[in-house]
Amino acid sequence: MLGLSPLNDEHTEVVLSAYREAGIRVVFSPMVADLPPIAMVRHKDSLPADVQDMLGRKALPMREQIDYLDHQFKHRPAGGTLHWAIAPFAPQRCTPPMLEALAALAQRHKLPVYTHVYETRGQALIARELFCEHGGSFISYLAATGMLGPRLNIVHSVWISRAEMDRMAAAGAGIVLNHLSNLKLKSGIAPVCDLRDSGVRLGLGCDNCSGSDVQSVFQAMKMFCLLAAVSEPEPGPGLAHEALRHATLGNARTAGLDAQLGAIRPGYKADLVLVDLNDVAYLPFNSAARQLVYTEAGRGVESVIVDGRVVIKERQVKRSTRMPCGGRSRA
Repeated sequence: MLGLSPLNDEHTEVVLSAYREAGIRVVFSPMVADLPPIAMVRHKDSLPADVQDMLGRKALPMREQIDYLDHQFKHRPAGGTLHWAIAPFAPQRCTPPMLEALAALAQRHKLPVYTHVYETRGQALIARELFCEHGGSFISYLAATGMLGPRLNIVHSVWISRAEMDRMAAAGAGIVLNHLSNLKLKSGIAPVCDLRDSGVRLGLGCDNCSGSDVQSVFQAMKMFCLLAAVSEPEPGPGLAHEALRHATLGNARTAGLDAQLGAIRPGYKADLVLVDLNDVAYLPFNSAARQLVYTEAGRGVESVIVDGRVVIKERQVKRSTRMPCGGRSRA
């Protein structure tokens, strides 16, 4: 999820070329919204004019943003290590026509949707106060605009209610947890145990670099387990295998790619991380899942293979050739 300004081919190409050079698989979703940032602020009229200007009073027209996305999906078709997704910035930043158009676009191009929901207590308050016609619920608002379904993933869900979790689970929608940034930004702690009990599908993320400082799925897995232990102190089943599943197949499922990614199976993409079991994190070696989740810090990563190509070998970056968007390497 990335905010591009302006939304054009040139800026999009800069981002995608960086992923190509690094050799990283990406599910790319330019963020869109047709309500300005100031719309997220309660009692905005009481703010000085210069503060309102700083926050932003304007947003691009809905049609311009929809046309940009449709153009990108056709001009740069998914393939190789490039995948697309749709990202309405947040429910409170999008009008019903905007969300309806994005839901139709996602259906037409068979794409997943990611959007920020209930990251902070303030956002939950906005839902309760400004979306009364939807029961004070962003999930109900998303449902009314055709967004709630298997393609939808809400990011954060720190302040989600149990009724909303159950509704999402019934609809096949998913949640991507970002504990690291939630703690750093003091947004709160997502209700891990209730989420597990509801059966809603889960993925694990890190949020952006300014929000959490780190892009390590190992840290995200460990945090999932540790915070679940805080909210449910009684002894229970081990969480390491569950965290590993959320970070692999769970994350692939958010993008609708769980038939291609997230597991080592015949016919799946060769996206592999090779770990050195001579690292102290694995001495003595007892449990692959527990030691990957609780003791791996990234130091043990020896080689990385993406789409069958060696990107890192023996801890040295090997890939630097440019590759056409969605195409094959010329090397």
